[in-house]
Amino acid sequence: MKVEKDYITGATKASGFSVDVFEEAVKRLPYAVPYEYVIFSTTDDRSSEDYNDFVYQVYLEIYDIAIGDITIRYNRTFYVDFTLPYTESGIAMIVPVRDSINRNTWIFLKPLAPGMWFGSVLVFLMVLTSSYTASLSSMLTVQQLQPTVTDVHELLKSGECVGYQHGSYVKGLLEELGFDRLKIKPYDPDDFHEALSRGSNNGGIAALVHEVPYIKLFLSNHCKGYTMVGPIYKAAGFGYALSKGNPLLRDISNAILNVTGGDTMIQIEKKWFGDQNNCQNVGPLTGSSTLTFANFRGLFILTGVASTSSLLIALIIYFYKKKHKSTKIMLDNTNRPEENGINEENSELQEGNQDSTRVEQNTQRAGQEENGLEQQTSLELAPETSIVMSSNGSTVISRGKRTTGLQVELM
Repeated sequence: MKVEKDYITGATKASGFSVDVFEEAVKRLPYAVPYEYVIFSTTDDRSSEDYNDFVYQVYLEIYDIAIGDITIRYNRTFYVDFTLPYTESGIAMIVPVRDSINRNTWIFLKPLAPGMWFGSVLVFLMVLTSSYTASLSSMLTVQQLQPTVTDVHELLKSGECVGYQHGSYVKGLLEELGFDRLKIKPYDPDDFHEALSRGSNNGGIAALVHEVPYIKLFLSNHCKGYTMVGPIYKAAGFGYALSKGNPLLRDISNAILNVTGGDTMIQIEKKWFGDQNNCQNVGPLTGSSTLTFANFRGLFILTGVASTSSLLIALIIYFYKKKHKSTKIMLDNTNRPEENGINEENSELQEGNQDSTRVEQNTQRAGQEENGLEQQTSLELAPETSIVMSSNGSTVISRGKRTTGLQVELM
């Protein structure tokens, strides 16, 4: 809420979410109600005691109505009456969000359960290819933001530091939940972002516990990187405090119900909290991410192992065959001397047979030549001439009783 005072006219001008809802409710009353704003001064830390004092001023009838971010609490109902709440009730947490894209090496195995993988390998269910591809693409490309903390009890177990706004009664709630006082840190609204960004391990906080309307206001200015978890604690919400028995209570409550149930409330929330739907579409945090080598490193590892194994098996088979062939050649060389001896004997026998065949052929040829020469000689010699073959293969030609001594050697 923002309050300004016009020093010329002396009038006080107020603006804010609570003021706009109140003014819209007054417009819907069946009668006119004049009003004037008066500033209620608070201390610098704006502790919950200030809000209690503010409500107590209405009990003392110093003010007719208390307007502001006043939470409807049980202890305050003893002094005043509250209208119907005009905000969403509850206590929630503001926590950072993280990118939930799985960087696991074996993410490509996750679209199907282990049993389905086993079945697909056995029966070759190729029909699942389209489903697998779609699931894997969605897991890799669609960025899903997840809160770093999903339950306040996680903070208790881990011993993380939590924050709250200065002066809020939330501190008492955290102590009731069991948080160590040293782990509970107060912050001003301007310091929420820095404290959450630093984190619990770096002097900041892991989560900020606050009322839902304040959380919406914070998220309207910090769309990226944060989200609301909860409500973790029920609360009645914000309401206007009126003195006990004030006749305006019923009519104003009905008017508030009229405002919150229509389009006017949506416009007021957009004015002060922004469009929460646009928060989900801002920045690259909620967009698709580019696929990198790391997304498929598991698949590459399996492919590399399979290829390397195939290469090693091929090399082993190759060298085994080569070694076996070398051993066979060595054995052949060892048995070759015996074969050489047998071949030499066969060669000698063949040469002997060839020589004998050659001798027979020469003898036949010589016989043929002798026969031819004999015939020729018989034709040319005189009747009284004769040819006598001696035992040494020489031929003696004789005529009558006288021997010429002519010898003819026949080859």
